[in-house]
Amino acid sequence: MPLESLTAMAAWSNLRKNPGSRWPARSEVPTRLEPICQPNLQPSFKLQPAEKVFTVGSCFARNVEKHLARLGYNLPGREYVPKELNNLPLDGFMNKFTPQSMLNEFLWAFEPDEMPDSSETFLPQADGTVIDGQLMSKINVSPERAYERRQEITDTFRLSQDCRVVVFTLGLVEAWFDKKTGIYLNRALSQYNASLEPDRFELHVLSFEELYTATKRLMSILAKHGHPDLRILLTVSPVPLLATFTQKDVLSANTYSKSVLRTVAEHISYEFDQVDYFPSYESVTLSDRTLAWRDDLGHVRDDLVSVIVSNMAEAYARTKVTADVARKILPKNYTSVDGIKQLAAAPKPDGA
Repeated sequence: MPLESLTAMAAWSNLRKNPGSRWPARSEVPTRLEPICQPNLQPSFKLQPAEKVFTVGSCFARNVEKHLARLGYNLPGREYVPKELNNLPLDGFMNKFTPQSMLNEFLWAFEPDEMPDSSETFLPQADGTVIDGQLMSKINVSPERAYERRQEITDTFRLSQDCRVVVFTLGLVEAWFDKKTGIYLNRALSQYNASLEPDRFELHVLSFEELYTATKRLMSILAKHGHPDLRILLTVSPVPLLATFTQKDVLSANTYSKSVLRTVAEHISYEFDQVDYFPSYESVTLSDRTLAWRDDLGHVRDDLVSVIVSNMAEAYARTKVTADVARKILPKNYTSVDGIKQLAAAPKPDGA
């Protein structure tokens, strides 16, 4: 079945009336494609000033969180700081990379009978400590503390039910499957644990069907347990697969990863009325690379994230207050606040 079926007249009407129906040419001034790609946004709901927003995803989701916080939104999921970190940066601790690893957390939070006891998922280390395979923390802890922390994280994910808006950023499709527990890890399996139990884990390159099923289940769980006026922004992280465990070139492996996740997002946005697809992936990957990427070519420059989130807030909040706040946080290199139509004549970023 097609995702959308239109009459001939409706299709031609779309072509005429849709301001984003034709690919932008360089002769257009300003252009939506260069130097910063800015797809037209068609929000189906409105963000309320300072309302609660729950964000789930990879490091790009952390970028979005930071800029939403600067725009005055309440991010309850960002408030949890495990005691092990003390004054260390929190970045990455709560990252979730695949729909499967996101689903694990929401099942523990709302339908725990379907999940193994969290203690069964800890990966033992030679010194008697354990690693939580669902976290990106590099700080090993005792089994007792790992269990306690797991309860804290589950409580944090339960806060999503009080958030009208939830943002999901889909990240990767390579995942380690634990045959003992029947769930996927949220991190790469270490060589130590691979050698300790060589028959327990398998690397899976997830298919469209697997990713779609997990994402659809995520939406259904939130529709059942979440806010009564739930609205979801679904995105695909532009941050690439930095290393592949397959025999493919990581460039090709990443292209599959992002292509299939983008396809999943499109299907889900058509299927669920409360889901909007937000094109952060397009905004980054179609922009000038020297403006989009840090020197490692794997992480998005902070100023570009600022532009993307400001555009999102302005489109979804539609208030002058949001525009005023956005104007203060945007890089000085840019000439306009309502999406940054053109770059002023300015030096290239450091290292470019």
